[in-house]
Amino acid sequence: MPTGHQQLKLVCVTISVFCATLSISKANHPFHVSTAEVEFNAKTKRLEVGLKCQTTDLERALRLMAGNKIDIESDPQVDDLVRRYVTENFYLAVIPSLAKAESPKSDSNKVPTSDAVPDLPDAPKEPIKFIGKEFETKWIWIYFELQPPAGDETLVLVNRVLFEVNTGQINTCLIRQDGKRHALKSTANKPLQDFDRKWLTGSATETSR
Repeated sequence: MPTGHQQLKLVCVTISVFCATLSISKANHPFHVSTAEVEFNAKTKRLEVGLKCQTTDLERALRLMAGNKIDIESDPQVDDLVRRYVTENFYLAVIPSLAKAESPKSDSNKVPTSDAVPDLPDAPKEPIKFIGKEFETKWIWIYFELQPPAGDETLVLVNRVLFEVNTGQINTCLIRQDGKRHALKSTANKPLQDFDRKWLTGSATETSR
């Protein structure tokens, strides 16, 4: 497994342990969480992502997508299904209505925050670059890279992983950039989060694998 993704895993472990403890007090209504660590690789011009979620939850989501029973640990088509699922549910996108807003009274860098679920931008046509996966007790790690949209328009992160199988799913994403971490939290009512283009910078020497 690439060194960069090993580093992502170490940070995700801390987040996952914290989130898991939240469910102890509410056994009848457990929290459902996923955690992701994201870092821009200046050499490849791609975002490197480590995503961790519960294995049984992801298996349920893949079954819904495929329309048939899936064994996530042994089915030969799992990698292709995971690639498709992540491509459609975890991505960066441009929102034209925000990027082109010119009214001085509006803030084009803000995503609507009402309780109504906003219309989601289309998923990219280019699939993620799937690096690999590994199982850890009840969890699965997915490692992949994705290509950010070109240009200077306003970006948002769409992170709706497992929303279709879990009520109250909370997805946390940490973006690492210049020694700092920026946390984004996505829920079913707010699957879009502002993604600053400044986070798409980094040292090619430090981030190259």
